[in-house]
Amino acid sequence: MEWPKVFSDVGDDIRKKAFEKFDVEAITKTTLLPGQEKTGYHKRKLTTDYYIFIFTDREDKKKQGSFCCGVHASKEWFKLNGQNAHNIASYNPLTGESSGDVGTVGTRSTTAINHPKANKEKKQLINILQTYIALTDSITSTKEGESTAVKILKKLITHPSNLPETSEIRAVNTLLYKTFTDIKYKKNDITKYSELVLFKENSLGITIRSIPVNYFNENIKNNRESKHSDYVYPNPPSF
Repeated sequence: MEWPKVFSDVGDDIRKKAFEKFDVEAITKTTLLPGQEKTGYHKRKLTTDYYIFIFTDREDKKKQGSFCCGVHASKEWFKLNGQNAHNIASYNPLTGESSGDVGTVGTRSTTAINHPKANKEKKQLINILQTYIALTDSITSTKEGESTAVKILKKLITHPSNLPETSEIRAVNTLLYKTFTDIKYKKNDITKYSELVLFKENSLGITIRSIPVNYFNENIKNNRESKHSDYVYPNPPSF
């Protein structure tokens, strides 16, 4: 769902009223890329780093959506929901720099918490999805399934120390495959995540941190058939 227009403004009173109706939780922090424009939930242009939030209706948990906002507005949300900005996983697609702890989703503590070290492949899968989100308009899109990427990311970063399961890799792969069936990507011959990265590098004149994708493409190739049913995963490797 879209963020309600009645709450699409700044101010403590409006945020407090919104928080009475919605649980609002930051999932990740990223950065605005050169030549990129994004608008926050408050209808103002973002200028630098920004946080991505999931909001959930307190009375109907099925009503959920996502929005983004800059660092200043995010601090005000953190005062309401008790999240610690230092614990929220961040990733810069340009430098590969990260901070926070990818295992702290749902944490309301204002103190740092120690979590198991992230599995290498799980961290790469998370970073791929974080980069994908930064490169696309998936957060502010109003199309059906607008927050799919963020929902998947939330699940991935909840258990960062585990080797990624085939189902998790498939979830990201399906998202990528469906994304690149859109005409705006097909007309530029983009069918994979790695091709999207190359296209954005060339069109925006930037360098995006390289993340190995062979592990994930091979997993898709080698695990098409389920061991417990006749189901065959239909989508081609799209990393």
